[in-house]
Parts: sequence; structure tokens; C-alpha cells
Amino acid sequence: MQQIVSLIILNFLLLVFPIQAKSLPEFPPLNWQNLPLKASIIERIKKDYIYASSQVTTSDQKNSQKLILRASALHPRSCQVALPILSQYENYHNYIDFIETSLYDKSRQKIYLLLSSPLLPFKMEMQLTFPRMTGPGSYPFTFDLGFLKGLEGLFQSADLGGRCLFYLEANWTGAKTSFPDLLFETFSQTLTEIGFKRLIKISTP
Repeated sequence: MQQIVSLIILNFLLLVFPIQAKSLPEFPPLNWQNLPLKASIIERIKKDYIYASSQVTTSDQKNSQKLILRASALHPRSCQVALPILSQYENYHNYIDFIETSLYDKSRQKIYLLLSSPLLPFKMEMQLTFPRMTGPGSYPFTFDLGFLKGLEGLFQSADLGGRCLFYLEANWTGAKTSFPDLLFETFSQTLTEIGFKRLIKISTP
């Protein structure tokens, strides 16, 4: 149960802000042409569909599990409007129920969060490194601690026709967990979709 709760929290935080951004490598600007999704899905996204997909596979031979997560959505406002709001990390305790405290050290680019929820067996502290996002771009990231240690991914945003396109991908391979692939997929995909909806809501003035 504790692993499942941790997965829920980490997947939501993955959408709220990418973790520990890296400067390399360079990525081409995001647009409809290079969005790595099927044409039919892209057309639905253009009509305000929030796309989220999670695939989990287990290798009994290697005693490991693999997660491939993809998500995309079209924000109703521009990136210039949405991203500065999403970058106010110190205000996240006002937006997200399970964040009791949220602080941001601008000089060190450190985010501090204290998580508290009836679902958690104890209060959980988290510290992340990430700059304030003030414009569209590509942000590689990694999880260096916790249940999904070693996860690598990319968060991208781009202004297209006065609206901000979001794209997220994440990949993780680690030791086999205590819950089956289908349950892993269900929680990660559902929380990813919920996370995108919350992001859009809090950043639409």
C-alpha cells in the first residue's frame, strides 16, 4: 500500500514540475509536426483532449519492471501566461491538498515540499532542484531519490496559435515492485491525467 501511495504522489509531482532539470542535450522546439504521438491522438488533443498513456512490463528473468509514460495537453492560454503561474512553487500548498508546506530558494533553485495526507503513513519531505519556468522550452529531468529512482524524462512546452502545448515523457526501469503491471499502469496513467487537469486549472486566470 505504501508503494502505491508513493507512486501516486511521485506521478503527480512529475506533472507539477519536472525534477532536477539538466542542461544537456539540446532538443528541437516542440510543435505539432514533431509531437511523437499518433495523428489521431494529436487531432483529439487539438480539441482539448488530455492524453495520458502508461505501459508497464515485468521481466521475471531480470526481476525488474519497466515504465513508459506519455502525456500531452493543450492549455487554453499561452505559455507566457501559464508557465509563470506554474513556476510559483512556493504557492503550491494553496493549490494541492496533500502539500502542507511549499518553499522556494531562488538563489539555489531549490524547492522544498512537506507532504501530508491521510493516505500517507507519515509526513514526507521532498527537496527538488528546478529553475522558475518563465517561457516555453524543453526540460530533461531525472528522479534521483525514492521509489522511482533512476527515472528519466522530458517535459516540453510551446506556444502554438496563442495556446500552450504540453508534452511529457518518462521512462523508468527498476527492481520489480510488489504490485502487478496493470495496477502500476492504472495508477500512473490516472494520476497523470488528473495532474494535467489540475495544472491547467490553476494556471488559467
